[in-house]
Amino acid sequence: MKAIRNLKVILVVLIVILISVISFGGIYYVNKGRMTNRLPDYILGSNIKGYRHVTLVASEDTQENKNNTNSNTTENTANTTENTTNTTENTTNTTENTTNSVNTAENYRKSANILKGRLKKLNVDNYNITCDENSGRIVIDIPEDDKTDIILSDLTEIGKFTIEDSETGEVLLDNSDVKSVKFGQQNSEKSSTSSLVMGIEFDSKGTKKFRDVTKEYQNNVNENVANETSNTSSMDNTNSTENATNETSSSKNSTEESNTTDSQKSSETKDKKVKIKIDDAEILTTDFSEVIDNGILTLTVGNATDDSQKNSALNIGAIIENDPLPVKYTIEGNTYIESPIDRNTLNIIIYALIIIALIIAFVLIIKYRAIGILQVILSVGYVGLLLIVVRYANVVVSLEGILSIFVCYVINSVFAFMISKVLNNKELTKKESKKLVNNVYKKYCLIVIPEMVIALICLFTSWSAIFSFGMILFWGIVISFVYNFIVTKFIEK
Repeated sequence: MKAIRNLKVILVVLIVILISVISFGGIYYVNKGRMTNRLPDYILGSNIKGYRHVTLVASEDTQENKNNTNSNTTENTANTTENTTNTTENTTNTTENTTNSVNTAENYRKSANILKGRLKKLNVDNYNITCDENSGRIVIDIPEDDKTDIILSDLTEIGKFTIEDSETGEVLLDNSDVKSVKFGQQNSEKSSTSSLVMGIEFDSKGTKKFRDVTKEYQNNVNENVANETSNTSSMDNTNSTENATNETSSSKNSTEESNTTDSQKSSETKDKKVKIKIDDAEILTTDFSEVIDNGILTLTVGNATDDSQKNSALNIGAIIENDPLPVKYTIEGNTYIESPIDRNTLNIIIYALIIIALIIAFVLIIKYRAIGILQVILSVGYVGLLLIVVRYANVVVSLEGILSIFVCYVINSVFAFMISKVLNNKELTKKESKKLVNNVYKKYCLIVIPEMVIALICLFTSWSAIFSFGMILFWGIVISFVYNFIVTKFIEK
């Protein structure tokens, strides 16, 4: 039995060491001639890495265009209406009302919410948006990284997405019909490159409309219809020839002209297409080879391995998924704000926390010897596992988040001291040891309940630094309980 327990301990230690190596060292592979870590990078908060301070102002261009249009309408109306003075006054009033309807506090708030939706779709965390409802000025603070400039390049686009008839310009579908936009990769059989595919999923109402569009603008179906029309005309002509042999040549000419007209109509029906536009800029003109019932429009938008094309496509997806901006905005200020904590100060804080953690580990080893060494190894594995979860959960690591990691280590060390006291007592029987271990779990639950309440409260705050602290503390408590429960089952008597 003792040999089996020793083997279990060795197995647990090896697994913990492997987790620690992966967490602190990473998993690297060759990608495009360079080593790339498979683990996602840490998302650093603005008080560590700095942030971009962007100011948006409402543009006057849209209003001026409306004024010019209304002025022209006024002149034309004045020339064609008897009551010139009254028409001019009415048109002027309409112009003023239109201008006022654009620049309202409601539209400013709506614009800010749409911008928030775009940033959320682009997986931008730790951002802050404030809106002055009097002037319409919007201030955005987003973390600084290699994608910041790409995100800002399309952030202020109006974002009016439409699917229109290529000839009449009739709007068939728009942003209000879109439910979500997702991306995937499609491997090519002829080459090693992968295509980036954008799937525009419509809501229930949009799905019905999109199905009708794919049915109406489907060339294969129209070709069959054209063939059936041609065959019917041919049969009708044959029957009319057999039953009316004494018709005049003018009647034959009329029949030929009718056939020619039908052929032209069939050709026109065959060439019906739709245009996909964003802000009146044409992206694609296409038709459909079959009726689409699932409500998903699939488009190839670039090379999946090209980061610039991928980022550009992600911007387009964020624009399509959200409503168009009711007000046109332009970027007035774009400034990088450095972190209030310099690199040296941050290093000093981290080193101080590591030294305190080493002191705790040293006390644990001195007091419980072999069991203490085992618990120190398990504590390192716990921190490594927590850091892996922080990466994959896209938790923003601020200065408060670093302090939260240290708090999690201290909480886990409390359990290490409690369980080491039981495991180090060699006089206990297996039954007694198991009973005491269960009591340790109960006491540990009572200890972490207040910390868990604090973590949950922090999760409901809009302050990004406190949210970071609460999120890491939440994951730390959950992982600590599950991790120690599984590990203790292997190493207990």
